[in-house]
Amino acid sequence: MRKERIRRRKLIHGLELALLILLLLIIITSVILHLARRPLTQAEKTSQAVAQRYAKIDKSDHFFAVNVGRPTYTIAGRNQQKQPIYAIMSNNWHAVQIVRQASGISATQASQIASHRTAATVTNLGLTVEQNKPVWLVSTRNRQGAHQYVYINFSKGKVTKVIKNL
Repeated sequence: MRKERIRRRKLIHGLELALLILLLLIIITSVILHLARRPLTQAEKTSQAVAQRYAKIDKSDHFFAVNVGRPTYTIAGRNQQKQPIYAIMSNNWHAVQIVRQASGISATQASQIASHRTAATVTNLGLTVEQNKPVWLVSTRNRQGAHQYVYINFSKGKVTKVIKNL
């Protein structure tokens, strides 16, 4: 009887310890994920403020971040005249290029063009600037796991460059 009580107490103590360790792992993982996302969250907030100031975007719909070469951030939204626009800015937020969404292809179209061209799955995309012209940069991964970057001209929807096997 006494041995059984001791064994039950050890079992309960072990379960409590396992639950405590599991809870600590969940908390630590949550903190690490929060800290890892902090730079991107801060970049998004700063980009929204810059877009409101320079492009007069009242409401932002989407945020794109491109980190190939030099980082570029893009806010999709509507200006005061309710026209859908993109505000593309450099990582120091000094150079802002404003582009009407109607003057080019959408993110969905760019994604379809890239996946059709490379026969791969799209992992990320964003609007950036190449040679002072807006381009969609689409990141893809093929079945073998190789990454590729597909540059698509924003206004014409044509693939301008493909970087394979990264």
